[in-house]
Amino acid sequence: VNENKRAWHAGLSYWDNNTDLNSLSLGIELDFSYSKFNNVYSKEMIDALILLIKYLKRKYKIKNKNILGHSDVAPFRKQDPGLKFPWHKLYSKNIALNPEKNNFLIKFDLNKWFFKNNIKTNKKKSLFILAFLGYDTLQIKNNNNKFKSLILAYQTHFLQLNITGKIDKTTLKFMTNHFLNNLLTKS
Repeated sequence: VNENKRAWHAGLSYWDNNTDLNSLSLGIELDFSYSKFNNVYSKEMIDALILLIKYLKRKYKIKNKNILGHSDVAPFRKQDPGLKFPWHKLYSKNIALNPEKNNFLIKFDLNKWFFKNNIKTNKKKSLFILAFLGYDTLQIKNNNNKFKSLILAYQTHFLQLNITGKIDKTTLKFMTNHFLNNLLTKS
């Protein structure tokens, strides 16, 4: 689809309070399938992707925090680009948000703030953080399957060495640092 045309690449999607990402974004489809012959993100594919993202970022002034996967904008329906996607290569080229890049030594006890604001469970803390980052948390309510899908989407993008679908200590600590870094470097 031509860049100036609206595509349906994201389908029903949500990011940062936007519900019509098809008309606000550009989609890049990589020919990859876990169960077929094309089950490797080749060096050539990723090199071409990096060049394309650099070009589109310059042309449309796209911020790193808005370089996302389908699983970020539609975590209840989509799993791509998946756990084999080399986000670290995009981070190394500074073309996607690396939540660890600005790892400030923060002397702020977020848990005290959470407690004061009646955000006491790890689930509520993670939903607060994910909503701040841009994820769709409105659909969760008491649906544990959707909550797990949301956590998996976050982990496959940002915590590829800890994909559990659960809010464990590693995930919550990483999310908290991601939140604080994003809060302090909002750009």
